[in-house]
Amino acid sequence: MVRWLLLLRPFFLPTTNSRVDNRGSASLVGALCIGLAAAFSVAAAKLGEIAINDARVHIAAEAAALAGALTGANAAEEIASQNNAQIVEYRVADETVLVVVEIKGIRASARATVVDFSTLGAWHSPTDSSP
Repeated sequence: MVRWLLLLRPFFLPTTNSRVDNRGSASLVGALCIGLAAAFSVAAAKLGEIAINDARVHIAAEAAALAGALTGANAAEEIASQNNAQIVEYRVADETVLVVVEIKGIRASARATVVDFSTLGAWHSPTDSSP
């Protein structure tokens, strides 16, 4: 009789073999989630670096254009180098200076014009009551 019970045992009592198949599944899913999180973190860091370099190159272009309009090409070159940028193009048309700079493959351009306010006449602030 005991022999018959031992033969029927796999049908009524779960064996440890059925659990072994499921035990590694959580580890695989966890490893996959960690891998995806790492990939998204690297992508977010790269996008952040690109955004920062884009802002830096625009600031460098504007500063170099202003310096070029006020004092000339040498000042524009110096300001660009202080901002870790290279001047790709420097043009003067009439009184407008166009500067194109590059940082790590990202380019930006800016224009600046010096205005002589002495030719515009007297200017008063809106709160100034004197003529």
